[in-house]
Amino acid sequence: MALEAYGAGNASNQPIAKLVGAKENTAKAASAAKDALPGVHDMLAKARAEVAKLESAKFDAVIVYLKTRASDEHKAYTRTFREFCDLYDRLCGIAVAVSATGHSDMMTTPLPVQVRAPGFNLGTGPAHGPSELVTMSHTPGEDKVAAWTAKWMQARERLDQDPDANLDDLILQFSHEADRYL
Repeated sequence: MALEAYGAGNASNQPIAKLVGAKENTAKAASAAKDALPGVHDMLAKARAEVAKLESAKFDAVIVYLKTRASDEHKAYTRTFREFCDLYDRLCGIAVAVSATGHSDMMTTPLPVQVRAPGFNLGTGPAHGPSELVTMSHTPGEDKVAAWTAKWMQARERLDQDPDANLDDLILQFSHEADRYL
């Protein structure tokens, strides 16, 4: 009956009129939403792409920050490697001088060997660059080995002539002042 009255135009204040009006409004809203949906999907896809881009940029920034913070450790590592290589050259020279006496050999290899240590990429890019070293290497310098051999040969000769000879001018060279008191 309410439907008949509404159909005849006599039920504009009745609940049926509100129900029919709500249905018409819902249909209009659904139609508008359907028209807007492709644009919303496009905006959502762009937003997701932007979130992914920002997450990647954040990750890269974190890595750059951590590598920057590691630079002091890296400098100490490379400085220690250089010091190690310098000491190796010195010991090779000393070993040659000692072995020239016919006494026992100091060196555990027939010749000085190349020294290698792993390198580290502290470049701020996300990948290893072509200039980054995979390993650090050092081949003993002939001139440096020869200079240390000569000093220690002179020290040996001086001691042969005077067992109380002062050798500080030849062989006492501290890399670090703190080593003097070891």
